Amino acid sequence: MTTEDLIRTGYRARVANTPDGRTMAEALVTVIMPARNAAGTIGKSIQSVRSQSFKDWELIVIDDASEDRTAEIVKWFIAKDKRIRLLRLPKWRGVAAARNRGLDLARTRFIAFLDSDDAWEPQKLERQIAFMMESGTAITFGAYRRVDVEGNTLGVVVPPTKVSRRMMLRSNFIGNLTAVFDRQRLPDLRFKPVGNEDYVFWVNALEQLREPVLATPGATPIARYRVAGDSLSGNKINSLRWQWENYRRNLGFGLVRSSFYLTSYALHGLIKRRPSKDA
Repeated sequence: MTTEDLIRTGYRARVANTPDGRTMAEALVTVIMPARNAAGTIGKSIQSVRSQSFKDWELIVIDDASEDRTAEIVKWFIAKDKRIRLLRLPKWRGVAAARNRGLDLARTRFIAFLDSDDAWEPQKLERQIAFMMESGTAITFGAYRRVDVEGNTLGVVVPPTKVSRRMMLRSNFIGNLTAVFDRQRLPDLRFKPVGNEDYVFWVNALEQLREPVLATPGATPIARYRVAGDSLSGNKINSLRWQWENYRRNLGFGLVRSSFYLTSYALHGLIKRRPSKDA
């Protein structure tokens, strides 16, 4: 059944109650976008959401105390599209806190994330929501294209068709910009203020589920991840240091086990960064 079929048969009108008594619209997706001094990139990111073939979404932009024209640009889009909302934080809180504020404001069953310098392909949400309804997976994710600041392809990352918590200990197979999760299945999921916070988020999700989750079928990229020289996630040394801390402190692993998984994580990271043949 396609997404259009679900909406056509009245699926959108049905609601479910969350554990805290809120009403959650079942066929609506909330897109959470944290932003910090993103005036140069956020327009393209927002437009990629507006260009989705799946129209039943809301976008919540969390402006993390930006000092540039980020909020002004978002307000320009709000004037054109009432599905977009803006929350401005009075002082810098960090990406984990910003995403958590978005989760606080979301009132939908399905949640997706997009950073203010990344972008989606037009069929992304349509393919994923239909697949989640058909398969019953609580989380889905997919292939994405790594691009430079000019938009040139650096490589394509294609995840495994199925990911378990044990697999995630070896590498982050769930690209945050490609993921959608079902909040009915994971109502209390939150980001922690740690390095590689998205990795910890999905590991915790898999621990709660106690079952594997499925990739959206197909190797065609559904998103574009922008690799910038000054981006936090682009700093390989920091990333490995944060990952070591995650294994040792957040997951409680010993030295030998942490060393084993960090080696695997580093090797998979090199594979991700391998240039594409058509780049």
